[in-house]
Amino acid sequence: MGRSARIHGERRDQIVVAARREFAHRGYHATQVSHIVRRAGIARGTFYYHYAGKRQVFDDVLERILVIVDASLGVIDPSRPVRPQVVGNIAGLVRVLVDNLDLARILLHVASGLDELADSRLTAFWDRLIGRVEETVREGQRIGYLRAGDPSVMAMGLVGTVKELIYQHLLGSRRLPVALAVREAVRFALDGMERR
Repeated sequence: MGRSARIHGERRDQIVVAARREFAHRGYHATQVSHIVRRAGIARGTFYYHYAGKRQVFDDVLERILVIVDASLGVIDPSRPVRPQVVGNIAGLVRVLVDNLDLARILLHVASGLDELADSRLTAFWDRLIGRVEETVREGQRIGYLRAGDPSVMAMGLVGTVKELIYQHLLGSRRLPVALAVREAVRFALDGMERR
C-alpha cells in the first residue's frame, strides 16, 4: 500500500472513530456532520472528501461494527472439548460489546428502526449470527453433546440471552461483572434453569 492510500485509510478511520462516538452519544438524528468534524479534529472539507454525508459514514460505522462482532466468534471444533469453546465464544461476544459500549449502543439501539436499509442490514447480520450459532447447535447435537431440540429456537435463545445481558449493561441498571455474566449465560444455555 502506498503512502497516499495509507493516509487516506487512516483519515477515514479517524472520521469513523469520531462518528461512532457521536452516534453512540447523540443518536443518529441528533448527530450533525459538524459534531463529527469537531470530534475528529478535521476540516469540514476533509470529511466531505472521504464521505458524501452523515448517512454514508453511519453505514461505514455500522459495517465495521458488524465485522468486529462477527470476528469475535470462533467456529466450534468438535475434536476438542466443546464447553470451553462455547464459553470462549460467549465471552468473546460479551467482552467485545462491553469493552466497546459505543458499538453496542449503535448496534442494539441507534441503528434499529432507523430506516429500511439499516433494518435490512441488521436483520441480515442477526440472521447470519443466529445461523452460525444454529450450525454449532446442530453439530453439538450430532456429536451427542447437546440434547435434542429445535436448533433454530435454541440458537435464538442463546443469542437473545447475550443481547439482553448487553442491553441491560447499556442501560446501566444491571451491570454484572463480565465473568459472572458469561458464566451464567453459559450455564443458562447449556444447563437450563431446572434444578437437577
